[in-house]
Amino acid sequence: MKFKPQYKEWYKREFNGWQQNYGIMSWQKGANIEFVSNKTFAIGFLKHAWSGKVAIFKDNKLMDILDLYSQNMQIDFKYDVKNIDNKEHTYKIEVLGEKNNQSKGIEVWIDCIYEY
Repeated sequence: MKFKPQYKEWYKREFNGWQQNYGIMSWQKGANIEFVSNKTFAIGFLKHAWSGKVAIFKDNKLMDILDLYSQNMQIDFKYDVKNIDNKEHTYKIEVLGEKNNQSKGIEVWIDCIYEY
Protein backbone atom coordinates (compact mmCIF):
# COMPACT_ATOMS: atom_id res chain seq x y z
CA MET A 1 0.00 0.00 0.00
CA LYS A 2 1.58 3.28 -1.09
CA PHE A 3 -0.86 5.54 0.70
CA LYS A 4 -0.88 6.00 4.48
CA PRO A 5 -4.35 5.72 6.02
CA GLN A 6 -5.00 7.52 9.29
CA TYR A 7 -7.19 5.44 11.63
CA LYS A 8 -9.43 6.93 14.31
CA GLU A 9 -11.10 4.51 16.77
CA TRP A 10 -10.59 1.29 14.79
CA TYR A 11 -9.38 -1.90 16.46
CA LYS A 12 -7.59 -4.99 15.14
CA ARG A 13 -9.75 -8.02 15.92
CA GLU A 14 -9.89 -11.74 15.19
CA PHE A 15 -12.89 -13.11 13.34
CA ASN A 16 -12.85 -16.91 13.20
CA GLY A 17 -13.89 -18.25 9.84
CA TRP A 18 -13.12 -15.13 7.83
CA GLN A 19 -10.52 -15.60 5.09
CA GLN A 20 -7.84 -13.59 6.89
CA ASN A 21 -9.11 -14.48 10.41
CA TYR A 22 -8.57 -10.87 11.43
CA GLY A 23 -9.46 -7.37 10.38
CA ILE A 24 -10.10 -3.95 11.78
CA MET A 25 -13.44 -3.24 13.36
CA SER A 26 -15.34 -0.38 14.91
CA TRP A 27 -18.79 0.14 16.36
CA GLN A 28 -18.21 3.74 17.39
CA LYS A 29 -20.14 6.45 15.59
CA GLY A 30 -17.67 8.76 13.84
CA ALA A 31 -14.79 6.27 13.75
CA ASN A 32 -13.05 6.83 10.45
CA ILE A 33 -10.20 5.99 8.15
CA GLU A 34 -8.84 8.83 6.03
CA PHE A 35 -6.29 8.73 3.22
CA VAL A 36 -5.21 10.41 -0.01
CA SER A 37 -5.03 8.43 -3.24
CA ASN A 38 -4.70 9.13 -6.95
CA LYS A 39 -5.66 5.59 -7.95
CA THR A 40 -8.68 3.36 -8.09
CA PHE A 41 -8.99 1.30 -4.93
CA ALA A 42 -11.12 -1.34 -3.26
CA ILE A 43 -12.31 -1.76 0.30
CA GLY A 44 -12.97 -5.26 1.60
CA PHE A 45 -15.85 -5.31 4.09
CA LEU A 46 -17.46 -8.14 6.03
CA LYS A 47 -21.25 -8.45 5.99
CA HIS A 48 -22.89 -10.31 8.85
CA ALA A 49 -25.84 -10.22 11.26
CA TRP A 50 -24.24 -7.53 13.48
CA SER A 51 -23.18 -5.18 10.67
CA GLY A 52 -24.21 -1.55 10.56
CA LYS A 53 -23.93 1.30 8.09
CA VAL A 54 -20.82 3.05 6.80
CA ALA A 55 -20.35 6.21 4.71
CA ILE A 56 -17.75 6.77 1.98
CA PHE A 57 -16.61 10.36 1.34
CA LYS A 58 -14.48 11.84 -1.45
CA ASP A 59 -13.05 15.33 -0.86
CA ASN A 60 -15.54 15.81 2.03
CA LYS A 61 -18.53 15.01 -0.21
CA LEU A 62 -20.67 11.99 0.51
CA MET A 63 -20.26 9.36 -2.21
CA ASP A 64 -22.25 6.48 -0.77
CA ILE A 65 -23.82 4.96 2.32
CA LEU A 66 -23.49 1.19 2.60
CA ASP A 67 -25.73 -1.03 4.72
CA LEU A 68 -23.45 -3.98 5.50
CA TYR A 69 -26.09 -6.14 7.19
CA SER A 70 -26.58 -9.71 6.02
CA GLN A 71 -28.60 -12.39 7.76
CA ASN A 72 -25.93 -14.85 6.61
CA MET A 73 -22.56 -14.94 8.33
CA GLN A 74 -19.18 -14.09 6.83
CA ILE A 75 -20.02 -12.61 3.47
CA ASP A 76 -17.08 -10.77 1.94
CA PHE A 77 -18.09 -7.60 0.13
CA LYS A 78 -15.68 -5.62 -2.06
CA TYR A 79 -16.51 -1.96 -2.70
CA ASP A 80 -14.63 -0.33 -5.60
CA VAL A 81 -13.92 3.40 -5.85
CA LYS A 82 -12.94 4.41 -9.37
CA ASN A 83 -10.55 7.34 -9.75
CA ILE A 84 -11.22 8.29 -13.36
CA ASP A 85 -9.20 11.53 -13.40
CA ASN A 86 -6.13 9.98 -11.65
CA LYS A 87 -5.83 13.08 -9.46
CA GLU A 88 -5.21 13.02 -5.73
CA HIS A 89 -8.39 12.97 -3.68
CA THR A 90 -8.98 12.67 0.04
CA TYR A 91 -11.18 9.73 0.99
CA LYS A 92 -12.84 8.89 4.27
CA ILE A 93 -14.62 5.76 5.47
CA GLU A 94 -16.83 6.59 8.47
CA VAL A 95 -18.92 4.45 10.81
CA LEU A 96 -22.41 5.97 11.02
CA GLY A 97 -23.45 4.25 14.25
CA GLU A 98 -26.69 3.23 12.52
CA LYS A 99 -28.23 -0.07 11.47
CA ASN A 100 -31.26 -1.39 9.68
CA ASN A 101 -34.12 -2.90 11.68
CA GLN A 102 -32.96 -6.49 11.14
CA SER A 103 -29.34 -6.03 12.22
CA LYS A 104 -28.25 -7.04 15.71
CA GLY A 105 -25.54 -4.36 15.87
CA ILE A 106 -23.63 -1.54 14.21
CA GLU A 107 -20.23 -3.17 13.64
CA VAL A 108 -18.15 -2.32 10.58
CA TRP A 109 -15.37 -4.77 9.68
CA ILE A 110 -12.68 -4.10 7.06
CA ASP A 111 -10.10 -6.66 5.98
CA CYS A 112 -8.22 -4.56 3.43
CA ILE A 113 -7.97 -1.34 1.46
CA TYR A 114 -5.85 -1.64 -1.65
CA GLU A 115 -5.03 0.45 -4.69
CA TYR A 116 -4.93 -1.04 -8.15
